[in-house]
This record gives sequence, C-alpha cells and structure tokens, in this order.
Amino acid sequence: MVEVGPGEAIQIRSLNAISGDVAFLGIPNENGIRMAVADYGQIGGHDVEVGTGMDDLCSADGGQAAAQILVADQDVVGVIGTSCSGAATAASPLISAAGMVMISGSNTSPALTSDLAGTAGKNYHAGYYRTAHNDLYQGAAAANFALDVLGVSTAAAIHDGDPYTEGLATAFADAFKAGGGTITGFTAVNKGDSDMVPVLTEVAAGAPELLFFPIFQPEGDFIVQQAPTVSGLEDTVMMAADGLLNTNFLAVAESQGMYFSGPDVRYGSNYNQST
Repeated sequence: MVEVGPGEAIQIRSLNAISGDVAFLGIPNENGIRMAVADYGQIGGHDVEVGTGMDDLCSADGGQAAAQILVADQDVVGVIGTSCSGAATAASPLISAAGMVMISGSNTSPALTSDLAGTAGKNYHAGYYRTAHNDLYQGAAAANFALDVLGVSTAAAIHDGDPYTEGLATAFADAFKAGGGTITGFTAVNKGDSDMVPVLTEVAAGAPELLFFPIFQPEGDFIVQQAPTVSGLEDTVMMAADGLLNTNFLAVAESQGMYFSGPDVRYGSNYNQST
C-alpha cells in the first residue's frame, strides 16, 4: 500500500512504445495521459504526477526492464500502459506482484484478460485492466467481413509470434472456419526478417483468396511488397489490422487497395470527452 501524505502528489507512470516502428501508437498514448491528468485535476486534494515516460519497446524484454524500474519506486501507485501486448505479458506479472494497478489503452491480446466466456487468459494477472477491445472481437469482425462482404471462402494468415499478432491471427482463423471458410495456411515470420518470399511461397501453395497478416512494420511492408512477385498470390486479397493502419504503411505503394480491421475512432462532436 502506498500512503500519500498531505501536500504530496499521487505518482503514476506511463509505460508505452515511444520509440521505434510502433511509436505512432505509444506517443499519442503518452500525450493523452498527460492531457487527461491536466484536464481532470486533483484527486482528493492531491496533484497527480506522471513523471518521465518509460519505453516498453513493444517487446517482452522492454516491458520487463521497465516494470523492474517501476516496481522499485515505492511511491508509484499505478501504471498506464503498455502499448503492446507483448510488452504487457512480461510487465504485468511484476506490476501485479507489487500490488500496483496497470491499465492499457491499446493491449488487445485475449490472453491478457479472458475469452468471451470469461475464462482467464494465460497471461492475466490481478490488477491488470484495459480500455481497448479484446481481439476475439476484431478477429471475428475481420473474418465475417471477408466471408460476407468480400465473398471469399479460403484464406491464410501470417503472424510474427507476438502475443498480439498471433492472438489476432488465431481469432481470425477460428472465426473464419466457424463461418464456413477454409484456412489454407497459418504460419509465422520472424521479427527482423526482410525476405518474405519463402513464407509467401508456402502460403501460395494453398491458393488462398485472401491473406490476413496482422503484424507491424517493417515486416508488413516486406510482405505487401513481395506478395505480388510470388506465383499464386498475384490476385490474392490483402488484409491487415490496426498494427499497420498508420500513415507510414499507407505510403507504401502496394498497400493501396488493401483492407484493414481496427476500432472505429469516429467519436462525433463530443470527441474530447469520449477520449
């Protein structure tokens, strides 16, 4: 338990991906935290301080290293983050064990909370919460769109082994099969790979009408650029998710005509309060 004395500030910390290819997600998260603290004001007569933002590096190693620093600070009561589910799987156990609260605005891996029946996921720890959706919903939405709107009956999926990408690819594949479709391939690339031809050739062997690859940059760039060069994928429909829904990826010429799944962020006229 943390005691906040008279005149002392409540200490919370931001733990988000503020460098690298996923900074487009983490930096707005951190800015939003600071805006919210300034807008909300005092709590019980105490100011709230965020301190220096910490970087989760969008990785398990980054999440663990940052969490070790955070739990060593006995004045901190809670953490807002991480940006990436992979970082959360390593940070959450440490933060939970320290009796602290962790709230993420963008983690979506089902393993961090529960399945739709309420069964706890393998990476759930007490004190962990999120305001983002569960990817079981996003995977189903992507699969239903592919089946019902695009009219495809066969699909393949590629992930990179990260809890977010693998969880979303699995949710898509399960929902696609449940809807009557056939998954012709389910495979992975390694983070850092640039030659995607071998894995794309493997995928092409199943002749999928659609390829779902809910991964990040730069691997997503290489997949969409190299897929048209692989025999059997020239006319395959490409679909990704919110991990690639950013201006840098959309600037890649081959991304034109793709489909993406992700949250609806049209907040309407009351967007300031909605966010």
